[in-house]
Amino acid sequence: MGGNDSECGQPSANSRTVEKLMSTSQAEFHRSLRRLHPGIAIAPGQRRFVVAEGDGEATISLEPVEFAVLGGLMRLERYRVTITFSGLSRMAEDRFVERFDRTFQRGGG
Repeated sequence: MGGNDSECGQPSANSRTVEKLMSTSQAEFHRSLRRLHPGIAIAPGQRRFVVAEGDGEATISLEPVEFAVLGGLMRLERYRVTITFSGLSRMAEDRFVERFDRTFQRGGG
């Protein structure tokens, strides 16, 4: 079998970072994060979260970016969301990102 250790379930020696640009309010993000990781303590206005995940962790950070303006009438709050992994295998990181995406997915086509 081929592949490196991090692909085969061993923790990666380097941390991996995933970035996403999300149109969401901070309150909506907090609600979704609670669905992703029930029991997480979230303070109002908090923008950095450390989530225990198996033998490692995922650090999730929100950075506000310019509002999206639709038709000059509607403004959507947006954030650059950064997820930095530590102590997880690539497979565990991928599973976390899949769960994150499913949890934060909203209606639409």
